[in-house]
Amino acid sequence: ESWLVSPVIALPTANDASLTIDHAVNKATPTGALFVMISTDYNGDVTTATWTELNLSQWPAGNSWTFVTNATADLTPFVGRNVTIAFKYTSTSSAAATWEIRNFVVKE
Repeated sequence: ESWLVSPVIALPTANDASLTIDHAVNKATPTGALFVMISTDYNGDVTTATWTELNLSQWPAGNSWTFVTNATADLTPFVGRNVTIAFKYTSTSSAAATWEIRNFVVKE
């Protein structure tokens, strides 16, 4: 298990907010192994924070380096709060995907 955790992101008073990323997955399907998570109480330790899984609009097929562009997640329920976004990767001795993420953008 590995985590890539963002700095704290303030979502002050916008009416809506969203996360947009481009990402590619190879050597596995992303279901059950790769997660985009959000927390309002992360303090440096992923094991003590409360995490909610975000639903991305698009996931790569998992069998190539072809990027899915502009995959989005709704952050509107978190407007008015400070959040941390994390990418959680899990693997086993029999299955280990590769996941590449670029163009991480949060919009209000």
